[in-house]
Amino acid sequence: AELESTLKKYNVPDGNEKIQWVSITGASNVYGTVNNIPEICHLAHSYNAKIFIDAAQLVAHRPVDVLGWGIDAMAFSGHKIYAPFGTGVLIMRKSVLNGQIMLAPSCENTSGIATLGKSLQLLKRAGMNLIQNREQELTQYALMHLAGIPKVKLYGVAKPQHPAMDQKLGVIIFQAGQKMPFSAGRALAAQAIGIRVGCHCAHITVKRVLGITPLQEKLQRIVLILFPKLKLQGVARLSLGIENTKEDIQRVVKTLKNFVEPGKNDAMDTLSSKARRKRDEIMVEHAISKVFL
Repeated sequence: AELESTLKKYNVPDGNEKIQWVSITGASNVYGTVNNIPEICHLAHSYNAKIFIDAAQLVAHRPVDVLGWGIDAMAFSGHKIYAPFGTGVLIMRKSVLNGQIMLAPSCENTSGIATLGKSLQLLKRAGMNLIQNREQELTQYALMHLAGIPKVKLYGVAKPQHPAMDQKLGVIIFQAGQKMPFSAGRALAAQAIGIRVGCHCAHITVKRVLGITPLQEKLQRIVLILFPKLKLQGVARLSLGIENTKEDIQRVVKTLKNFVEPGKNDAMDTLSSKARRKRDEIMVEHAISKVFL
């Protein structure tokens, strides 16, 4: 409704539309929520505006119909779809280019492009609908068990049976007790569990999530000027991928329980340092074998 109101205000059908492009995210990398792209495309076109989709967080998790939905331009990153860093894709309709030809530079990342193509083939072979359904099942399983940890606070769509669950990817943001998110990240990393901590290149959204007031924001700016190397803590983010299992989620839950309530559920902590190193080596070897197989 807000988008339509804005378009109606600036794009009066007089041939002099002020808004030429509408740019949206396909899926939020903070909340994991998926926008209704077909409806937004139709709305933009009805006011003579073109639509650009940032699909970085979307393409590895949901089917995308560029032509059917009416997308004019779309971009996504290779590393978000199980390819190496350094590759990306920009898709544009020929009509948008106005007959201009876009030439790639001579120093192409050939290996990156090849592996990106292979990643896309593997996802297509698996089936995006299957990937979506499996991820939804794991997300609901994760939310159900994370909600059982009293000191863990979940944000966004946090209940497995929420009506908007079908619009949520396997992205879960949380805070663990009163401790800093970076501490939770380190605790999980010690158990070979990788998450991302911070503001996720979405500072405005994260500030809204945490309820940061304008006064607190001003104080943050002053602190960052005085201590430029200081990082804003933000929130912890758990992201699910095609190789994750319920066992992985169980390990996350167990580690977070130990983190927020030390002394309880700490069977892992009774391992000797030598046994821990051996266990971690096995985990790493297993992870590497999955990547190369």
